[in-house]
Amino acid sequence: MRKVKRPSTKAEANASIASITAERWAALVKRPVVSRQANDNYQFAYSAQVGSTLAANHVIVDDAYTNRASRAGTESSGSHRP
Repeated sequence: MRKVKRPSTKAEANASIASITAERWAALVKRPVVSRQANDNYQFAYSAQVGSTLAANHVIVDDAYTNRASRAGTESSGSHRP
């Protein structure tokens, strides 16, 4: 039985650093030390990274489902895969 893999640690690390960066820039824009546009860039970068991490999870889970369904189909037809 194939286990569903955890999402890429690289994707998780990128999301983590994007979160920290977005938080820091949000605090700086309130002072106002940086522009709102620069802050917006980091907020959207964080949102995009979260989306990429979720997509990585979906692909991994979908891949596991597809492999399981494929095996079930070949087992019911009597054919074997090496």
